[in-house]
Amino acid sequence: MSVLSTSCPSIEVTPRPSVPPPPKAFNTNSPPVKSPSTPLRPQKSTLPGNQLQKPCNEMEADKQSTMLIGSPRREVYVLKKKVEQLPKNTPKGFALKLFELLFRKDEAKTGSVEGKGEKLLKLDPNRIAAVKECTELTFSGNENVEWATIKKCIDEKCRMVRNDRCFVWAGINLIKKE
Repeated sequence: MSVLSTSCPSIEVTPRPSVPPPPKAFNTNSPPVKSPSTPLRPQKSTLPGNQLQKPCNEMEADKQSTMLIGSPRREVYVLKKKVEQLPKNTPKGFALKLFELLFRKDEAKTGSVEGKGEKLLKLDPNRIAAVKECTELTFSGNENVEWATIKKCIDEKCRMVRNDRCFVWAGINLIKKE
């Protein structure tokens, strides 16, 4: 293990094992297409030679400001303050708003949960499963979590985006004011 000069002299930096590429959106009828999404988990910035770019206190702040959604093996991270603002009155409303946080509008426009339909890509199953797991965990005492209904609502949300009938995405009003 070698010690490299870093912005925090007390930290030893070692090369990380190879990290798998970001998740891919795919259609079963076409070759794989790289997902345009950016990873939601905080990335450790590195310079050539594995030297840290961010000061240590900023990296700690990144870890503290995000939370894991769903199973830890999925590695789906979201800002804590965004998750705390999600409506928790119904499982459907919670899942739809969480879906908006995890997927960009252009991903929803070109996809659906199962990728069925002409020229539709399958949305990232890892993030969809994270939405399902987080919703079931949040509403574990409630027997009304019906994933089939929520899945239909997510597909309907994607359809609304494709038909330009969705004007608010992740709390941002998309109508331009003049």
